[in-house]
Amino acid sequence: MDKETLVKDHLALANLYSNGKGVWWKTIEEASHVLSLTEPRVSAQQIKQARAVAAFPAEVIRLFEKSGTNTYVRRKIIEAKECLGWPEVVKRALTLKPAETRAERLSILSTLASGKRSENLFRGETPLALKKIYQEGLENGRWKNLSQASKGLGFTSNSLYKAMDICKLRKPVTDHFPPDKISVYLGTELLKVMNLLGCAEFERRVCLLEENNQNLSFKAKLAKIRADTVSVVTEIKVRRARGKVIIELHCDDKNGKLTSRQRDLVSLIGSTINAFNCVQ
Repeated sequence: MDKETLVKDHLALANLYSNGKGVWWKTIEEASHVLSLTEPRVSAQQIKQARAVAAFPAEVIRLFEKSGTNTYVRRKIIEAKECLGWPEVVKRALTLKPAETRAERLSILSTLASGKRSENLFRGETPLALKKIYQEGLENGRWKNLSQASKGLGFTSNSLYKAMDICKLRKPVTDHFPPDKISVYLGTELLKVMNLLGCAEFERRVCLLEENNQNLSFKAKLAKIRADTVSVVTEIKVRRARGKVIIELHCDDKNGKLTSRQRDLVSLIGSTINAFNCVQ
């Protein structure tokens, strides 16, 4: 394990401190000094936090021995303990298998803190990570559909549906916007642009990126796809409800003449449906 990874993993750092105590250092401050002789530096506070994590109940610690822990994991476990108490957290931990991946680690944190969950727990996660969490829940019987999974994870149903839709995008879109690297927010913006342009035009513009824009950031690529997109439609919302697909067109009608452009509106709806089919 390289030092940068070790510093971020509380259990590994706590173990290193314990093994070195009495051999290379006697106090936390001395350990901080020795470990900071090379980059990255290790503060006394980091060592204290690592030891605090190592002192968690063994039933909880075992869940993260393979996947490791970090500041975020420590904070969420402490929040669960403060909300539910160690007895309840340990009881839940005993029903879970140790995490081997980041997605499994997030799923465990969700279970340990259920009842006090927040969608913020998954903020910044990729669509593919959320898809894996959903699929794992299906396999172990934790939920039967997206609606149940949304409630179980503390999500709004729309957010999890969006993550699933983003993962269904086709090549060449996924070549430039991999679902295991972009955020759900950026993926949702991609879907909005595809709704406005239509699937064929959207994919055509993505293909044009291959010539000169391989090194652009995801946001810069999205901006290029959006460039020169002129439309009276300011936003298109697509949602599911009771087996139906509901399409909302939000249009700019400052001159009051939009109602006379029925053919344009029908065309826009057709493009939206085609784009929607691209992620089915």
